[in-house]
Amino acid sequence: MDADTSTGRHLGAQLMTVGGALFVGYGIYSLLRTVLGIRYEVGVESLAESTAPDPALFDYLDHLHVAFSGFMIATGIAVVSLAWYGVRRGYPWAWSTAVLTATVALVTAIPVHFGAAFDYDHLVHLGPLYLAAVAFAAGAAVSGRALHWQARTPEDDNVET
Repeated sequence: MDADTSTGRHLGAQLMTVGGALFVGYGIYSLLRTVLGIRYEVGVESLAESTAPDPALFDYLDHLHVAFSGFMIATGIAVVSLAWYGVRRGYPWAWSTAVLTATVALVTAIPVHFGAAFDYDHLVHLGPLYLAAVAFAAGAAVSGRALHWQARTPEDDNVET
């Protein structure tokens, strides 16, 4: 394995890890805001100030925020683990799984913010996810290119085929 490929793989894995860590951090931030009763979203006016809905609605929204935060944290942990322990060591399956995991999370979470029903596309609200996505995508591109040229084989790990 040449030094350029190894360096690219390591740099890419580190950037993917940063992206995953940002997912975890934003998930924790969102969770703490909900648990501490700081409503509702970063960059969005409070629902409580604009209307007087049924208090049960707030409980329902809180439970959705807690669940979403948990899934964002879990996705970040999966991405960090796959990038650090798999991609960095040269395993193409780890790269593919990390890319698929982050892509599914981002493709389902981000577009809904731009719909007429929500319109929560504020940079303050989505900025942390954009930053995480850019770091992750850059890392996936760099490490993916390196893995394409020099992927590990079962022989590298002394595995019988």
